[in-house]
Amino acid sequence: MAGIDYHSELPPCLSESPPPLLLAVCAFCQKNDEGYTAKIREYTTEPFFLTELVDHLPASDRVPTPEKFNGYIAGAPDKLTYAADIHRYMRELEKFSPRVRTVSMGKTEEGREMLLVLVSDEANLKSLSRYREINSRLADPRKTPEAEAKKLARRRRAALLGDRVDTLGRDRIGRKC
Repeated sequence: MAGIDYHSELPPCLSESPPPLLLAVCAFCQKNDEGYTAKIREYTTEPFFLTELVDHLPASDRVPTPEKFNGYIAGAPDKLTYAADIHRYMRELEKFSPRVRTVSMGKTEEGREMLLVLVSDEANLKSLSRYREINSRLADPRKTPEAEAKKLARRRRAALLGDRVDTLGRDRIGRKC
């Protein structure tokens, strides 16, 4: 999400298209929300659950933390978050960051909303309909000649779904976002 504007920190020769490795290094230099990070470490039951990907929360002046929104950090002991509250938080993130988009996937058989949260760079999110079209054409090899399929495959973007915001039982979920 946001924190620092990488382009303003770079020399002019790199500001238009900085190398991916440089962006990765800059991301590791971003300041963390120290209070939130301390709580993550305090509340995590085993150290092997903590990796460099989840043992901190980057600081942001623009994007609210789960703690600011819900009053407690995600994963706090003795706190269960209703799916509707998580949905509201995800929609709040969408308001504050152009890198987040939420999509309702419909309703569960109990009538509760299922929400898909897309997190990517702005260009990818603006091109979602194009990627959907490409994937649709690649889905049926009988309709797309092999040469065209290879060309289309080079244009598409990979998607990683780590989790979904869903509802189980009495509208509480075990997973935290």
